[in-house]
Amino acid sequence: MLAHATWKRLFGFFWMICLVCTLWAAGLVICPKCGTEADAVATVCPHCGAVLPVVQKVTSLEPSKDALGHGEVSAGAISGLAADAVGVDARTADENMAKRPELSTPFYENALALLRLVKRDGLTVDTGKALAVKLEKCRRLLVNVSRPCSACNGSGKTVVHFQGMAGDKNAQTGNAVTLSDGPSCPVCNGQGTVTAGRSMDELRVLLGQGRRDFETREQASGRVVSDRVWVPAEWLAVLDVKQQALLRTACPTPCSGCMGLGLQDCSHCKGAGRIKCSNEGCVKGWITIKVPNALSPKTAITRREMCPICHGTGMKDCPDCRGQGTGPCKVCNGTGRNAPCQECGAQGWAHCSKCQGSGKVAEKPCPDCHGEGNRLCPKCHGEGCAAK
Repeated sequence: MLAHATWKRLFGFFWMICLVCTLWAAGLVICPKCGTEADAVATVCPHCGAVLPVVQKVTSLEPSKDALGHGEVSAGAISGLAADAVGVDARTADENMAKRPELSTPFYENALALLRLVKRDGLTVDTGKALAVKLEKCRRLLVNVSRPCSACNGSGKTVVHFQGMAGDKNAQTGNAVTLSDGPSCPVCNGQGTVTAGRSMDELRVLLGQGRRDFETREQASGRVVSDRVWVPAEWLAVLDVKQQALLRTACPTPCSGCMGLGLQDCSHCKGAGRIKCSNEGCVKGWITIKVPNALSPKTAITRREMCPICHGTGMKDCPDCRGQGTGPCKVCNGTGRNAPCQECGAQGWAHCSKCQGSGKVAEKPCPDCHGEGNRLCPKCHGEGCAAK
């Protein structure tokens, strides 16, 4: 009987401990004097008036939304997410470089812009350099294209004309007597193709198509545009003014004269890359030579030879653009960008003029900069370049 009573008291004590823990977890406290339940915020028992024990609150280890948006955790989170986004854009650009450089170009530009939000300790030394080299390679692939050689019409062989006593035409057919399987073409070195520059009209169409496809893919992946840089939608509420300026100054609106490539059609050849042969006496690539006749001094012998300058084509490479058809853009001096903004010193942001950078007006958050003290430059909209 004594043992049974002892076990009964122990069971009741254990049950009381469990009840106290359950009530404590639910935000309640038990009066140690009368056993009445009370709220966790109460200091005295509502039944007997005894002093209640203080319940300590457990602080959540997860950062709050405000801390995530403006504290140290935000910077670290954005840096890691930006590094992942850079990797996604770079891989997509690598996959399309060979076949569609016009699509890879905006992906590399977007990756370089996002790279500015990544902390330096989270990058390798050559990350940015490698992306810049690939972007330049894409631009070269866009500008230069292989075209059939105009000297040999893509055959790689020199077309040789023969002239007989009856003239340079066949008496039966009336066509010129030619031999197409001649020596290798000196213009294309037997390749049949030459590297020439695309015209600016072609480049504008290609870049427009690439930009449109790029924006479609970014939108399908859940990103939104911040000026010209595409970022995850949740970033817009987190990025401060300086971070937004970092993105916008990395990818500003390109020069209107060259679409950001720094090139424009050559004014001498009008973008063709070749001009009419300047050799005196050259007619459609052939020159007529008179040779004295020793047997009859009064009668000269004439013969036709291939022009050594144009190699029988009647055209030669433009000396101004060296056959490329394009030259440095005169609007941006070949930089591909508009002139730096004088209002913000090309940094894209400035101190708020209303609160003078303090973030407060009459002890309240400034309505213009929302308490940050900084705002995007109103002249260049954070791009750092003055649009022309």
